[in-house]
Amino acid sequence: MFKKLVYILPLILLTSCSSWVYKPTPKEHLSKERIALAKSFVEEFIHKCENRDYTPIVGFNLDINLNASLQKEEEFKKTCEKHVAKYGKVVVGDYHSAITPNTPRDYADFIVFNMTSEKKDSLKYMAVMLYRDKDYIAGFTSQKIPAPKLKLKLK
Repeated sequence: MFKKLVYILPLILLTSCSSWVYKPTPKEHLSKERIALAKSFVEEFIHKCENRDYTPIVGFNLDINLNASLQKEEEFKKTCEKHVAKYGKVVVGDYHSAITPNTPRDYADFIVFNMTSEKKDSLKYMAVMLYRDKDYIAGFTSQKIPAPKLKLKLK
């Protein structure tokens, strides 16, 4: 009996907390400018990759890690080639939603757009992560569901 409880209790705890991973972004952190900024960044990235223009993306506040991978021509070329090989032609659609990871460090939002991909029909959403501090762009990902996967960094 005790063994069964040991296996069942963590499962119940995990499933009961799974809906708390994301919450809707508060209205004070969401504006048309932030949505336009996120969409224009993704469209700029896709446009540069499709045209094989590997010059650095300018005009956006980028996170240090993202900036490092997009400022070097060799790194940008690798990233673009992977993106085009994996997804083909990508079209970013309209705004879908905005969500915030439900963590104690409430510092970023995901702006989610509808998308279509030439090679992967299962991918329906493009999520762009924006820090609230000065709207720095931390990255973007393509997903099957509107909520992107959180990557926890344990130190």
